[in-house]
Amino acid sequence: MNRGIYSVATSMKTLLELQSVLANNLANVNTPAFKQEIPVLSPAGDVPLAQWDANRGAVAEVGALGMGVYQGEHRIDLSQGPLEATDDPLALAISGDAFFVVQTPEGERYTRNGSFGRDAAGYLVTHHGYRVLGEDGAIQLPDGDVSIDPNGVIWAGETRVARLALVRFADPTALQRVGQGLFAGQNPQPVPEGQVTIQQGYLERANVDVSSALITMMTALKTYESNQKLLKVQDETMKRLLDLGRV
Repeated sequence: MNRGIYSVATSMKTLLELQSVLANNLANVNTPAFKQEIPVLSPAGDVPLAQWDANRGAVAEVGALGMGVYQGEHRIDLSQGPLEATDDPLALAISGDAFFVVQTPEGERYTRNGSFGRDAAGYLVTHHGYRVLGEDGAIQLPDGDVSIDPNGVIWAGETRVARLALVRFADPTALQRVGQGLFAGQNPQPVPEGQVTIQQGYLERANVDVSSALITMMTALKTYESNQKLLKVQDETMKRLLDLGRV
């Protein structure tokens, strides 16, 4: 394949993937505690160029041809999102680097989305119905109002009901997104009281930088259009060369 066409095609494919990631970030801007993905671009490497040197009777290197960039893995940006006040007493937000723990059919999973509710049996559950875990298992709330202090301790009046299980990870970059606002991770470490703060009646918003994402999308679109024109030029050049070869 023509290396120029290959480089342009690689760039266009990368730009499409970039647009897809940014569009997904923007689509989740209203999802509580959504963590945006950062595309990581890597150089595709260089191909050495050489020509036959008739005087020396050998091949001589004349430089290298860059093959553009490709999009590797996506990095999840786990930075804190802004907090927003709600009227819901079971809306909880974490200030700090911890995660709530929930029980799913696939095992324990982790989330920053504290949009919780109470199921028919009185258990504290996520928006998708998964039970939220405390330090002693699933949390069954008593009838009536409860208050949740900054340490994650749930109170019914003067009675301590439970404390939310809060964990953190030595390497949060190893967390895997598994859908429904949940992450899977290895070796979660419990967070002692006082090291993070729970805010009752608040939700963490998505950490998507809308302005930056839109600017990047516009830049990527213009670059894609430029590459389209360049690809057309390369194609026409190749066609002329083939026509010359038939003469």
